[in-house]
Amino acid sequence: MNKTVKLSAITALVIGLSGALTGCTPTSTTTDPAASSPAVREAAIVCPERTPSDQDFIMIKNNLNVDIKFFSEFGSDGCGDWSGGSNPTAYNGQVIPSGGNTGSLRLERKGAASWTTTFMLMTGNVIKTVSLMLERPSCPSDSVCDYNLWMLVGNQWKASGSLTLNDIDGSGSGGTVSLNSRTLTFTCKDKSQCPSS
Repeated sequence: MNKTVKLSAITALVIGLSGALTGCTPTSTTTDPAASSPAVREAAIVCPERTPSDQDFIMIKNNLNVDIKFFSEFGSDGCGDWSGGSNPTAYNGQVIPSGGNTGSLRLERKGAASWTTTFMLMTGNVIKTVSLMLERPSCPSDSVCDYNLWMLVGNQWKASGSLTLNDIDGSGSGGTVSLNSRTLTFTCKDKSQCPSS
């Protein structure tokens, strides 16, 4: 066998092997730092329909100069707090562009309901994990009281307040997330560098 035939045979073997292995090798070496987080892996969950149930609407505003995405997971009571598919996991993976908002996110719950939402940059770097709860405030038992959105600040549930964000590599993600009524708002440290509130 001459050198040309040997070289052709080796080239064909290499091409054949690389083609056979293409389906087995990763197409990208880029890794998402938060990809192993349980919240990131959580797919949308549809809970049993519960009657009666109540609906609430919340909104998330992004006044940072970077896009963010978020993933939610249930509190300890799991589906026991929720009715149907309108629960926080329904919005997993949603992207909120810089200067944008989610619009009204519909949540259908049965009684008080808690969950945790992890907010991250598009790179997967986590800027904050926030514990949230819809719960009825203290009021007379014969009164009709709306459920409020609460955020865990330190070790206290509050209807308003703010948390400091992780500043990832000076990317502009630093700042705060604040709760006011039923809206979570992300705000930059340096407001001159970010969309207006």
